[in-house]
Order: sequence, then structure tokens, then C-alpha cells
Amino acid sequence: MCCAVALAACRDCDPQAEAIAPQIYLDSCADPQREVQGKLIGGFRECAYGFGDVDISVKVMHDIVVTNPSIVELIFTNVAIVEGDPAFKVELAPERIGPGLSGVITVSVRPKVEAPIAAVLSILSDANNTDQTAESLSLVEVQLTANGVDNGVPDIKVTPLDCDFGRVAQGGVQVCPVAITNEGNRGLVLDSVAFIPPTDAPDATLFDTPPDSVRNGGTDGVCDASAGEEECAFAFTGRPPGPTEEIAPSGTVVLSARFTPDVLGNFSGKFRILSNDPDEEQIDVTLGGISVTPPMCAIRIKSVNGVDVPPGGDPEIEPLDNVILTLEDSTPSTIEGSIAGYEWAIPADGRPAGSTVQLVAPTAETTGFTFDDDLGIDLAGTYTVRAVVYDELGTTSVNECELSFEAIPKDHFLVQLSWDTATNDIDLHTTKQAADGSYCIDATSFDTVISGLLSEDCDNGLDCNYAGCKSGSFGTAPEWDGAAGRTAGDPMLDIDDLSGFGPENINVDAMAEGNYLVGVDSFSMSQPSGVTVRIFIFGRLAAEFFAEIDDGDWFEAAVVHWPADPLTEDPCIEDLTDGDAIDDCG
Repeated sequence: MCCAVALAACRDCDPQAEAIAPQIYLDSCADPQREVQGKLIGGFRECAYGFGDVDISVKVMHDIVVTNPSIVELIFTNVAIVEGDPAFKVELAPERIGPGLSGVITVSVRPKVEAPIAAVLSILSDANNTDQTAESLSLVEVQLTANGVDNGVPDIKVTPLDCDFGRVAQGGVQVCPVAITNEGNRGLVLDSVAFIPPTDAPDATLFDTPPDSVRNGGTDGVCDASAGEEECAFAFTGRPPGPTEEIAPSGTVVLSARFTPDVLGNFSGKFRILSNDPDEEQIDVTLGGISVTPPMCAIRIKSVNGVDVPPGGDPEIEPLDNVILTLEDSTPSTIEGSIAGYEWAIPADGRPAGSTVQLVAPTAETTGFTFDDDLGIDLAGTYTVRAVVYDELGTTSVNECELSFEAIPKDHFLVQLSWDTATNDIDLHTTKQAADGSYCIDATSFDTVISGLLSEDCDNGLDCNYAGCKSGSFGTAPEWDGAAGRTAGDPMLDIDDLSGFGPENINVDAMAEGNYLVGVDSFSMSQPSGVTVRIFIFGRLAAEFFAEIDDGDWFEAAVVHWPADPLTEDPCIEDLTDGDAIDDCG
């Protein structure tokens, strides 16, 4: 409340005075009415504004237009609510108004009770046309009124009121979700959500932290970035709702308070919620946590296809290998402690494109990979796995714990097929060109129409497919290298995937000279699917092709021209998807 202001005689109460001094007129004042260029700009006595009926808890604003018709600048000393109901507030006030210009003073009211309420708006300035105070300042007072009406009110509930972050690793992060629910029958508005010092001491820092922490927020609420730190010990993840974002009745928003300690020790803090709940305008949520030494996470490959890998070993890994990872070398934060929990994850970019592998045991000390009910990794390429460990007190490791390995085919030649619809049966074919120049494709679906630049619907025993190329299959294996029996120069289909995403792989350990066509048969499809064909030569990806196919389609991807001596002459891949069979390799 402002003290009473003694008034001296009016220096110039004549609205028509043309003294070289600032003047003030308000559109909320009835006397004396001043007209400028045919427009009434108000007066400076008998000033009042009534908001009328206003719902309890609902903020209503009004702009009072202030005009300075003089030829000099008008400067304001103070604009405030000096007496009356605290439901009235000054939202915006100018510091000065130029000669011949107008400005606005924005006032608001948010009734808390069902009753008539009133307040006085005091405007002090250097105007010379009104009553003056003993300090030679112009004083204009505006009577504000409103009638609070109960058409329902918001009812705020905050859970929890105490965020106990517990033991958090130094350099780590822990989050406490705070739910703000509106249990009333009117919209809930959060006027402010802000951190405040945990005590009222004048020299209190924003947060109570160990002495060597640079995250206490200081006495001005700004964290010290001198040590490269850019955050306070406590912060919000994301932006809290503002005063323009109403929480509907029965609605809930969740604030995520974050604790990131930089040194060992105890930390505490507090944030305050101001709202339009007439019964609970202010709610404080306390924050506390202990920063401790974290356990250390250590990850390595334990075995490949059942063969143990010593610590520090760098095993050769191929597609379909069963790779087992372990966290058994992780250490607790104390000698007496123990590792009590594990958490594995494959990051979004931690698989080769098209891979569908998942972790077998993502919360165990050791884990492997699985795809389409098979153990192992599916595609050639790079795999990355991350992990964290927990000690017996629940403290999480914070060190980087990540392992990457590459699955590289050892074969001279590998063709890999994968697709993006699990219900389809799609088949990979690779056929060797016969002596008569034909590329025969057989064992396709009855609905498939063999078409393309080179493919022919025939059977000369040279097509590698599910019928005869898979180990143990019912058909005769293709003979590609001229040596009797299944030898290193003959193809092998390792998987015939009937209802997954693939892969299907055709590989040759020692490729024989010749030309080999690669294609895909839509053997049994319930819906269209995207198929990807990758060709690897000496373990490295040499070409990749993609197509959208439907039931009955045949996709002719490429021809691989394999020389007699690939060490002196590079194999060449002819792209058939461009409609030209001789533009890449001649």
C-alpha cells in the first residue's frame, strides 16, 4: 500500500492552457473533457472504470488510453494500485509519452471472491495540468470496480510436493515428473513457474549446493559458466506452461524437473507455482538429491558362435553369427558394493539399414541378438550397442559404455535380400549364365511372370534358389565351378525366410569365372513390399538396389561379371534397373 499523497494547489487546471509543459488526459476521466482535432481525449478528474461482472479466477484486462496533447514529453514517476482489493493489477504502463501522442495503461482484475470489489489506480507524472503533490508531481487516481461472479473455479493439485532425486551419479542426470492437475470446473492458468531460493536469507543462492559446485545459480539466479557448465543443478526439461496455456478441468500437465550434479554432496532447491486457483494461489515444490560416485560400466564381446573372446580381443564377425555381449567387467562405486542391474539398448542408428535385430536379454548381464526367431545378427554392416549399470543403491553409471562391431562376409561373393513387410514370402535368386547365353530362372511362384532385360523362365540347373540351393533342400544344387559335388565355387542359400523381413543370403566362398544375374521373386505376398538387394564382393558392399513389388512381380536387379582372376581384374556389376544391360560393364 502506498502512503497518502498530500496535494498542493493546481498549477494549471484549465484544459485549454497552452503552457509549455507536459499534460495528461485519460479516456477514463469525465472532467474536464478535452477535445483535440475534433476528438475527445478525456480528462483528469472524476476517473473511474468498471469491469462489471467477472467470473472468479478469470483474468480480464482493460486498456486506459492516456494522451499528452502538449508539445513536450510526459514522464511517469509511478503507476500502481495503491489501495483496495489485490485482485486488481497493473499489467503494463508506459515510462513516457511523447508530445502529441497517446499510450495505454493496462489494468487487470481476477476476482477471488463472489462479491463487489474495488481498488484505486494511482498515476504519478510530471504533467502540469492537474492537481500537484507536495513533491510537485501530477496525481491522477482512477477508481476501479468489478463484481466477482461464481461460475465455477479451478482447483490445483500438485504431485509430488517434494522431489527426492535420491542418489545420483556425479555428472549424471535424474528426472522427477511433477503432475499438475486441475480438479476444478474452470480453466487453470499457471501465472508463473519459477525456481526460488530455498531460504529467505538475503544472500541466499538460487540453489543450496556443496561449496565447490558452480551450479548454485548465484544470488541473481544465473549459473556460473566459467567452468564450461551451462546449466544449474536443477532445471526443467522443456518449457513449463505459461499464462496463456490453460489447463482444462480434469486436465493434467507434467513438469519434468531435472537434477544434474557437478560435484559430490547434498543439493536442494525449490520452485514456486503461481496460479489462478483462488484458494491456493501459491504452491512450492521442494527439490533434493545426493551426488555420489557412480559405478563404472564396461562392455565387451564375450563369444562368437560359442567361441570365447578374450578381453581386448577383436573377433572376425560375419552375418548370421551368434554374437554374445557382456557387462561382467563392470565395477561398483565401492569395494563393498555390487552391480545390481543392467540396461542394454540399440540406438536408432545402431543397425545396418534393413536390419531387424533385437536384443535377447536387455536387462541381463549378458545378451545376444535375435531376428525372426533366430539367434544372431542378420545383415552385413555395423552394429552399435549401449549400456548402463546400477549398483545396489540404485546409482546409475554415467561413463560412455558403447561397443560397435562390423559384420563382414568372408565369402568372395554374397547377395543379401531383405524386405519391409513381415507377412510376405519373397525369394532371392542368383543364376549363372549358361553356355548358350541364357539366364534361366526357375522355382518361382505360379503367378510370377518372368520379365526383364535378360531373365528367362527356364530350368538348366544353374539358378540358386530355395528349391535346390539351401543345404538339405529337396532339389539339386547348382553347379557353378565345374567341379563335381558341392564345392567352394558353388552357391549356398543359408536361409529361406517364409514370413519375416529376411534376410536371405546367397554366398560363394570362391567365385568361378562367369556372369551371374541377381533377381527377386514375389513368391507369396499379401500386400506390396519394398525389397532391398545388396551385393558384397570380398566382404565390402559393392552395390545396392531397391524396388517396390507386388504379388506376381519379378524384380531383375543386376548382373555380376566375375573375371578369371579378380586380383588383377575387378568384378563388374551391371545395373539392370536402368533399362540398359551393357552401359556399366560394356
